[in-house]
Amino acid sequence: VTGTITKTAVSTGAELMAYSGYSASNYFEQPYNSDLDFGTGDFSITGWIKVAIGASYNFLHRSLAGSAGGILLQNSADGKIVFYGSGTSAFTAILQSSAIFATGNWERFTIKRKSSVVSWSLNGVLSNSVANTTNLTYASTVLKIGLRHDTTVSPFAGSLSELHVSNTAPTEAEDLEAYNLEKPLFYPNALAVLSANAVTAISHDPVTGLAYVS
Repeated sequence: VTGTITKTAVSTGAELMAYSGYSASNYFEQPYNSDLDFGTGDFSITGWIKVAIGASYNFLHRSLAGSAGGILLQNSADGKIVFYGSGTSAFTAILQSSAIFATGNWERFTIKRKSSVVSWSLNGVLSNSVANTTNLTYASTVLKIGLRHDTTVSPFAGSLSELHVSNTAPTEAEDLEAYNLEKPLFYPNALAVLSANAVTAISHDPVTGLAYVS
């Protein structure tokens, strides 16, 4: 964490946390991680997002510190999300989601490349796709959440939770399953933290859908 990030429950009484309050001096940063050098292979970026409308806001950028290009996710002014990816210092727009993300609602997004096809999904449902084999390896780069490397303009004005970046990509069925499994965590008073030191038993109620742990 650089600076101070606002941490709040995703809904009233829920245990799952969301992160907001991004600015030029408040953001997340991860040092170089070779696992995120995707080359021309598969990858996925998933998470839950509350978008902001009215301008273009940057919420994930992986490139050389202080430089443009690389991987960038941007929440556009009309409620869509744009994925930029290039092997140069200039941004190249690869795919914009055709689905519109509703302002003020928690929604799950997936941007992935699987078998040389980049696609967007909203709440586990495929939005659109395009063929792509751009080399997404960037030596000695860092990852920033909430801000672009090369400018302090338009840091992310929304909120993020459950953000994951991976060098693997889920199938459409797996993506929908993940959405349905994670969605209850965003309900009011949803429990998400297991505080026991050891789990001795677990059972599932098929009527209520609740899991009981002891």
